[in-house]
Amino acid sequence: MGPCVVWLGEKTSKGYGRTKFGGKKHRVHRLMWELTNGPISPGLSVLHKCDNPSCFRLDHLFLGTDADNVRDCIAKGRHATARLTEDTVQEIRLATSRGFRQSVVAKWFGVDRTTVRDIVRRKTWRDA
Repeated sequence: MGPCVVWLGEKTSKGYGRTKFGGKKHRVHRLMWELTNGPISPGLSVLHKCDNPSCFRLDHLFLGTDADNVRDCIAKGRHATARLTEDTVQEIRLATSRGFRQSVVAKWFGVDRTTVRDIVRRKTWRDA
């Protein structure tokens, strides 16, 4: 796999390249995929092997489901739940039970607020 081809133009808040084409705004990596390979089937996303959201090099891209994306994140250690331990999860639950806002707790532990919410609601880490 060669070096990333990075979009230098407009980007989304999450770092994805964005451009206007055919009168509509598109994420560049998706647009490049569709121009080369045709339409993306419903339920599929264009994922990055390189984990660089502004990259649009075709051999760095692949199709997958949201579940594939989460598995890829966990396998690469990028997903928040992959970095947490049972002790950390218990600390998160304790902090929120003592009245600390989920957004504050998320900042303390370097995770997204939705990660804290899912831990508190036991959508993730049910057995911890």
